[in-house]
Amino acid sequence: MMHIEYLKDLRDYPEQYPMDSEHKFGNRGIPMTEIQALETQFNNSAPFPKALRELLFLAGDYCYLFSFGRYNSQQEFQLGQRQLIINANNKLQITRPYYIIDCTSFGDYFLLVYLDEGDDPIVSEAAVHGTEDQEDDNGTGIRSFDMTLSEYIKFGVDNVKKGGSFN
Repeated sequence: MMHIEYLKDLRDYPEQYPMDSEHKFGNRGIPMTEIQALETQFNNSAPFPKALRELLFLAGDYCYLFSFGRYNSQQEFQLGQRQLIINANNKLQITRPYYIIDCTSFGDYFLLVYLDEGDDPIVSEAAVHGTEDQEDDNGTGIRSFDMTLSEYIKFGVDNVKKGGSFN
């Protein structure tokens, strides 16, 4: 069992509609062995940031806050989204190690965290097609949300608790 330090809100509120027996959407995590395989493939065998590890452990198979597309696994999700970036032949260049946590707007945008920002990295958004008019940080095609992963998830959980949706 993993000790949850950063994503206690997601751990403590694991379903989108806990009072509705017909429309419960509960998070489903992935095992540590799968997380470690992802770390090997996408982070040169170094551990992911703690908050990302917790997200995958609690909700790596399904998360009511994020969309992983129609992929069957986190590995397929990462490879599929990265291939979309390559196929788009765009100006988006990501030179730091990263992990995609959500694909939004029908695959036009995605959310990512950099893997070299400590245990609770900042959430950023990038356009798959690298649109020139997208607001970004320093001409990279990527803009920061100025929220750590735990802050972003807490914001989402709080919104869902109030009856809203987040993805």
